[in-house]
Amino acid sequence: MDCEAVGRVRAAVGAWPQPRLQQYLQHDWNIQRWITAYEGDEQETIKVLSRHLNNRDTMGLCDLPESEPACPIMEKHAPLSILGRNHPDDNKVTLWELTGQLDIHGLVENIRISPFMKSRFRWMEMVHREVVKEEQRTGKQSGGLLVMDLKHLRFSPSLLSVIGGPYRIMWGTLFEQYPQMIQEIVIINAPTFVNLLYQTCIPFIPADYKSKITICSSSSPSITLIKRLHPSILPTQYVEEESPHANPDIPKPVSPFPRAEPLTVQLDSVSVPAGGRVYLKLRLEADETLSIYTKHEQEMTVFWFYSKEDTKNVSSWREIIAGCERPALSTIDRSRWVVPLTTPSWSLLLLQP
Repeated sequence: MDCEAVGRVRAAVGAWPQPRLQQYLQHDWNIQRWITAYEGDEQETIKVLSRHLNNRDTMGLCDLPESEPACPIMEKHAPLSILGRNHPDDNKVTLWELTGQLDIHGLVENIRISPFMKSRFRWMEMVHREVVKEEQRTGKQSGGLLVMDLKHLRFSPSLLSVIGGPYRIMWGTLFEQYPQMIQEIVIINAPTFVNLLYQTCIPFIPADYKSKITICSSSSPSITLIKRLHPSILPTQYVEEESPHANPDIPKPVSPFPRAEPLTVQLDSVSVPAGGRVYLKLRLEADETLSIYTKHEQEMTVFWFYSKEDTKNVSSWREIIAGCERPALSTIDRSRWVVPLTTPSWSLLLLQP
């Protein structure tokens, strides 16, 4: 850890009054993760960390595990498991996804991106808590060890577009908001066409993650896993002999992914020119609930901001929802935001392709 750099960045982002944000900044490794992700560029780190702290505040990220109930559809059809410490001699947090058994096509055809991403943010907050516990226990940087099992993944002409489009954007948004949180990705039971998947994703994988990926096509994944995991943390599905340990069970994704409930909403059409931007502005009253419905035919970046004043001074605008690239999906997205009680506000939607 670069303690001096951590101190400079902490001082530069300033004091945040919210207790949860103070707690976040007091943990040195939270700041070091951002410094590492941005290759020691402290000015860029200060910029992106300040933005993230704002997002943690306006989106209530710190409290999501308590304030946002687990989504029963995602828990059943696209579960992600947190199993605990990978080994008594290490301090990584074991994470597991049975990726090959997901109905990926059904998922991207039927999810609404805002509720889906909120469920994934909730999961990452739970991972973050476990990582911080390990760092407090050992004094060393921790992180997730994510195992992705591709067994049963079938190739289809549309798979590459799904992996390189919606699925890539979903994971990319999490990597952006939680840099260095996943310390290693182990892909097991990789199919023969895994190189095609890798080449599709590699241009979009953050540079600091490319060296963290291990691909294993072994017919016996336990050989690979046992090098990183204690036998007691292996899920029961991977235990080949009688085990003296109480090995965890992980849920199998249920297919098919359920069809989305249709929404009947009158939407206004907005055309965004290539390379251009479109701004939409609304005046809202304190404590008013803003329901946001969107649908777009191509990938685009969407930002929602609000301000107490009607001003063009960008520095006074705060993000409501983490601005990010949004995939073109067949469903109408739905999200909502409650205007702070303190004042009437102006809300601004920025769209750019």
